[in-house]
Amino acid sequence: MGAVGTPVEVGVALPGDAESSLLSRRPEPARRRKKTRLHSLTKPLPRRPLRSQLERACRIALMETEQPASVESIYDRIVRRDSLQFFGYKRPFQVIASAMSTLVKRGEAIVLIQKSARSRGAWRQRLWRRVTPDALPRRVASTSQ
Repeated sequence: MGAVGTPVEVGVALPGDAESSLLSRRPEPARRRKKTRLHSLTKPLPRRPLRSQLERACRIALMETEQPASVESIYDRIVRRDSLQFFGYKRPFQVIASAMSTLVKRGEAIVLIQKSARSRGAWRQRLWRRVTPDALPRRVASTSQ
């Protein structure tokens, strides 16, 4: 009797065999590489500020006004005061909104949502306001004996 082997060992693909697909490999499609940003060696971008610095700048911008402030007005106040540079960010409004959400979670700010009155293209705008002693709920001391 002759030697017996599997189709892979023999190198022959049998019709209808499950292992025949292993022998006929298709070339893998080229993977898309993530586009990397070109870095300038002569004029590098400044580093992004720390998250704590961004939150501090947002907190100060809220303290400057008594009315609720939008992301755009907070950005304008920070840039006008020149307390923070946003050159390292692609979307500075999104970063400010994230920092403001953190302040809301900590209880340092309040978020107000303003909805449009138009029937077409309904939109909503988030406005932030600093927490003042008047805005905090008052606790009533119980006099139980």
